[in-house]
Amino acid sequence: MSLFASRLFAAASLLLLLMLPPAVSRAESPQDGEVTATEAEVLWKRATSEYEAGRYESAAHDLRRLTSRVPTHAHALEALKLLGEAELKLRRYPDATKAFQTYLNNTQGRGESSNIVRTLLAETHLQAGRPTEALLISEKMLSKAQAQRWNRPLDSQIHKVRGLLGLKQDKRAESALKLARARPLAQSGDPEWASDWMSSLELQIKARQCDAFLIPENLTTLDEGQVIDRLKRHKQCIAELANLYSRRPESASLASVQAISANDQARKTFERACEGPARAPKKVAKTAEEQGFYLRELRRKLAEICSSQPE
Repeated sequence: MSLFASRLFAAASLLLLLMLPPAVSRAESPQDGEVTATEAEVLWKRATSEYEAGRYESAAHDLRRLTSRVPTHAHALEALKLLGEAELKLRRYPDATKAFQTYLNNTQGRGESSNIVRTLLAETHLQAGRPTEALLISEKMLSKAQAQRWNRPLDSQIHKVRGLLGLKQDKRAESALKLARARPLAQSGDPEWASDWMSSLELQIKARQCDAFLIPENLTTLDEGQVIDRLKRHKQCIAELANLYSRRPESASLASVQAISANDQARKTFERACEGPARAPKKVAKTAEEQGFYLRELRRKLAEICSSQPE
């Protein structure tokens, strides 16, 4: 074969290769991801076992594959619910929300199991910082309870309190907590969870009441007697808060974490208040000299009150 013929053959071969469809790699094969009935059953059993063992990442992986590849599996709805719970444990709130919402769409929101998923969705909203959405669900569930169509109203009442606190509606939250306290623990799906949260919420509300005595932007408009009175009342409130806190059992739950945070924040507010206001009210101290004298005397008196920390 001549050199010209060889080159022509090579060019034709290359052109033919370029015209062929690209080979499909094993990773990109459309057959990948398909799950047989036997494999689906293995995925379900393994996912439930992993979840119960606290291996939520592994459980979520299997549950995502099961629910996306075999949506008609006998355990498809249970898998969606468990996937949402695993994602919630992993604090992947958008994924948890999607799983729970898909479950409710597939069941058209009917049945007791859908009610349970709604409460899980409310919990997801609360942890994700969406109190308005959680409050709407909790109020809907409490309406269902009044119609005898929901047997865990205490859980929804607790979600309502948390939602109101998230919206800074403290008075309404306090009233809602009293209603929660009036319900028997048997009206919760998890009495220990309910008891833990009611104790935490009582402490959180008390901490906010303590802080209300010392709103920083208002202190500079108060005279000496008012500042001292507020500090004394705050100190008494902190002592009552400490008493509530001492009665809480030690726990690593979210309710306990929020209780600890509220207690610590209230004490820090008290410590800042002990430093006194940054400036004196103009009505009692007009010149710089009067300002300095007023603040020195006030801080001396505040130091006497703050010398003993609230127990």
